[in-house]
Amino acid sequence: MMKWWRWTLVGLVLLAFFLRLRGLFANTFHADEALFASWARLIAVWRDPLLVTQPVDKPPLLFYLQALFYPLQGPVEWAARLPDFIASLLLVPLTAVFARYLERESQVSQISQIFSGPLMAAAFVAFSPLTIQFSATAFTDPLLTFWLTASLAALAASCLPMRGKTVRRDDVSFDQGDTAPSRPYPSSPHPSLPHLLISSFFFFL
Repeated sequence: MMKWWRWTLVGLVLLAFFLRLRGLFANTFHADEALFASWARLIAVWRDPLLVTQPVDKPPLLFYLQALFYPLQGPVEWAARLPDFIASLLLVPLTAVFARYLERESQVSQISQIFSGPLMAAAFVAFSPLTIQFSATAFTDPLLTFWLTASLAALAASCLPMRGKTVRRDDVSFDQGDTAPSRPYPSSPHPSLPHLLISSFFFFL
């Protein structure tokens, strides 16, 4: 069942890829995209790597990611849009993983699993017109959405066990499908990772 679920998710990612691919080359830069790309070029050529001479009012992670692609592809429009394009594709499986942590059912049939939370959530992200439209841009929104979802998924992973895993409470092991005392799930022994992601989210996106 897990193998079938993963192949379905791979299919959604491939469909999302083809739906977003045309947007990389379809449109010229918006004014804000051109501004962000020019900042990335200053970083790529090492003219102003810290952007101290520019009135930057956005988190700089996007500009540094764009600068990584410029030496490989040159300062072209689609190269500046690749970080958002990749983030939009990664958002599809990330949403499914996040939804799996939130889903409490332990056993569902193959037919009902198609309409269950994780795959439906991933499908909504893959086929959302707004997500498709913004995926092939050089704006900061796709990266912001990706890291926000990653922060929430990391927080959920530290508090909720993934479906199908064995949970241990008071030295008694049982599956999530079994009847269990109505107590909250134990928190992760290493909560620093989600806390770090959430705290750094507003500084580096």
